Amino acid sequence: MRKKTIYLDVCSLCRPFDDQSHERIRLEAEAVVAILARCEKGTYKFLLSDAVIYEIANMPDPIKRMKVEQILALADDIISVDEKVAALAGKLEKQGIHGMDALHLASADRRCDVFITTDQAILKKSGELSSILSLTIMNPMNFVAEEIYE
Repeated sequence: MRKKTIYLDVCSLCRPFDDQSHERIRLEAEAVVAILARCEKGTYKFLLSDAVIYEIANMPDPIKRMKVEQILALADDIISVDEKVAALAGKLEKQGIHGMDALHLASADRRCDVFITTDQAILKKSGELSSILSLTIMNPMNFVAEEIYE
């Protein structure tokens, strides 16, 4: 069986370093840590994109930026933002997904099976985007729960 190829967007990559006093944030953080541990073991193929690298490099908090940059070392490969990615991002923007989110989704759609995000706006629109995208959009908690019971 082929390994699932996953893409964690920047809000997911940052989740372990967010304020853990809210239960949902803490649970999402634990799920992200579990996913990353499985990536490290080779259970999943973890891809990121030029958009992830750009967004993290421009994070205002230098300590959080450094911590998130360390996670990037786990990535198996980097998806380049090219003309095809830009064109798909344009289609996504017409569906109400803007800016970096559109670039992340378009990048992930090139080579990934699952796009993992904690962004509620993207998660709410995931059904509408299924006609444009070939990947599955999931919250990290749902991804982990599905993988456990698969």
